[in-house]
Amino acid sequence: MNSSVRIRKATEADAPAIASLLRTSMAQYAEVSGIPTMLDAQRETEADILHHIQQDLVLVAETPGSIDGTVRLRLENDKKAYFSRFAVAPNRRKTGIGKHLLMVAVDLLSEAGADEILLHTAISNQPLVALYTSQGFELVSVSHDRGYARGLFRKVLRPAESGQETKN
Repeated sequence: MNSSVRIRKATEADAPAIASLLRTSMAQYAEVSGIPTMLDAQRETEADILHHIQQDLVLVAETPGSIDGTVRLRLENDKKAYFSRFAVAPNRRKTGIGKHLLMVAVDLLSEAGADEILLHTAISNQPLVALYTSQGFELVSVSHDRGYARGLFRKVLRPAESGQETKN
């Protein structure tokens, strides 16, 4: 990975670049995954992204003059975190940016007190499934509610305390 990549919290000024990156990246994700319909992420407006920058933790992977990656993180009251809108510019994939962004996100969520991280991805997208599993995420369930095999993955950061059951 290029050492000039910096992971930082997104600012409101980043919304247009994030919107463009999500549209491009998610269109390719849908194509690679064999998803025939437009994804919710492709429909998001700059106003939607601004809202999430203000309400959630949105990170960007920045190289000089360019935002090449992004992810949206949300920590719920039950200490479960949700990882979504993960995107890397198509011309910057396979450079380590995505893995670095994922690792920073996991560290930040752990520091924030998350017990586990949940995410969804298309089971047919083997490069993403391989990335997530290489970083300790395990497939919990598969649903077809959106017209394709969508896997729910979980990474446990802190095991449930003794006497408590882990709930999916």
